[in-house]
Amino acid sequence: PPAALLEKGELRRWLEYVDLGYLADGRDPLTFEADWQSVLSLGEQQRLGILRLFYHRPKFAVLDECTSAVTGEVERRLFDLCERLQISCITIAHRPALKKYHQRMLVLTGRPADDDGGFHISQLTSAPLPLRPRDEDVCVHSVISSYLSSRSIKLHKSNSFTNGLYARRDKILAEPSAASG
Repeated sequence: PPAALLEKGELRRWLEYVDLGYLADGRDPLTFEADWQSVLSLGEQQRLGILRLFYHRPKFAVLDECTSAVTGEVERRLFDLCERLQISCITIAHRPALKKYHQRMLVLTGRPADDDGGFHISQLTSAPLPLRPRDEDVCVHSVISSYLSSRSIKLHKSNSFTNGLYARRDKILAEPSAASG
């Protein structure tokens, strides 16, 4: 459903999956408009993108440098949950650490005149198992909650740190150039 149809509590639940629950506090988060690119850090923007992926649950996603500004824990959460939610990931990245989340790697050599046509595909040994047929009836909340519980990940509650971040965000949003019309 469109975000405008979500209740504030439901929005918070989704945001907490990527440690952004504090964004549901303060001004009405469902209707407030702002230049979010200047309000949110790159890591917050990437976590919001990850959340959108979980929320929409596409059959596949093309992810371009999607975890460069998030913690290793959030990165692991992204790829583990994509596997559990049966979202196939095509990832564009420069970091070898992401290989462990994929089955194959396409390497573009930039030399199309070579015998291999300028690319080769490698099978990755530590890759996850191939996906089973997609179950459209999977309850996303159940899958995510079960995963977070199994990894002993506690959803963040507001504290002085997040309250400070929220105060900083509110200060930025109060500036006339931050709001969009």
